[in-house]
Amino acid sequence: MKLQNQGIQGNQSNQYNQGISHNLTIKKKVHFKNNINGRKTMQEGENLNKDVPSGRIPRISRLMALAIRLDTMVKNGEMRDLADIARLGHISRARMSQIADMLMLAPEIQEFLLFLPLIKKGNDCISEHEIRVISKELDCDKQRVIFRKMKLQDGIKKIVKHP
Repeated sequence: MKLQNQGIQGNQSNQYNQGISHNLTIKKKVHFKNNINGRKTMQEGENLNKDVPSGRIPRISRLMALAIRLDTMVKNGEMRDLADIARLGHISRARMSQIADMLMLAPEIQEFLLFLPLIKKGNDCISEHEIRVISKELDCDKQRVIFRKMKLQDGIKKIVKHP
């Protein structure tokens, strides 16, 4: 920011040259942001992310979203097949199949997994292994029964209420 000596005439302008300081107040809205390296930097403007809830997205939710995204890429022709994605992602074809098998879950279970609440602390409430057991069952009704019987911890309600 450049300050100009407008309106100062005669001897008054010499005061600035002689090192006499004056108080200057600049009012701007700023916020602090953490960089990738962990340092805090001051950013101009208001913090647009102040309403972002704290916590982390459960791993099973991220895997479900990944499975849906990869399936969309194959259907749209962006990728040839899941083996292609496995090569590009440097993962085994078996691991790629495990992720893709989540698409075999009943739609209600997929939706439930996508919208699990954020985890404030501790472990995930549903493990990938538990979901793999359900996805092996091909009948959606049987999947729902198995899922209903699973004991979910941390106060998460079951997807389907018992009759």
